[in-house]
Amino acid sequence: MARQRPEDIETHELPAIKREVAGNPQDVRRIASRTAQHLVDIIVLSLAFALAFAIRFDGDLPRQMLKRFLFLWPYVVALQFGILILFGVPRFAWRYVGLREAWRIFAAIGTVSILLLIARLVSAAMLPKMPQAQYALIPIGVILIDFGLAFLAVTGVRVLRRVWIEKLHARRRRVAGQELLTTLLIG
Repeated sequence: MARQRPEDIETHELPAIKREVAGNPQDVRRIASRTAQHLVDIIVLSLAFALAFAIRFDGDLPRQMLKRFLFLWPYVVALQFGILILFGVPRFAWRYVGLREAWRIFAAIGTVSILLLIARLVSAAMLPKMPQAQYALIPIGVILIDFGLAFLAVTGVRVLRRVWIEKLHARRRRVAGQELLTTLLIG
């Protein structure tokens, strides 16, 4: 089927095309929200990795470690985010985060840390035969610090979002004059 040029389209066909192109506003908002959440995850993982290097070296990174950080940063963050996806963490609704989600985040970040430790030990063993392996030598202290910071950061942004939404809803109820009803569920 030949593709139509814009000037060949009848005017009565335009609303259908607009709807098709624009999509449902709910879908657009959901996609924008998910994209923003992914970006926040990537940013906090990046900050955790950078801060782990800074803490390990007391803010005074040797030139070789700075090079190593800059070389490894995109790979480590991509690995961390990929494992978070494999564990289904980005699918969780941030406004309902709880202990179950925190446990899943802990398992995902723990898996990444174990993989990084294995890569570090293997590259250390390969170093005499293969000098390029030095670029995979992340200090063990950095891996452990990054584990703690990444877990706290990824979990923390979700908890902050939940607290913010709950406070917002409580404020709206107070403004609307609705009373809070204390409820006890049994069973």
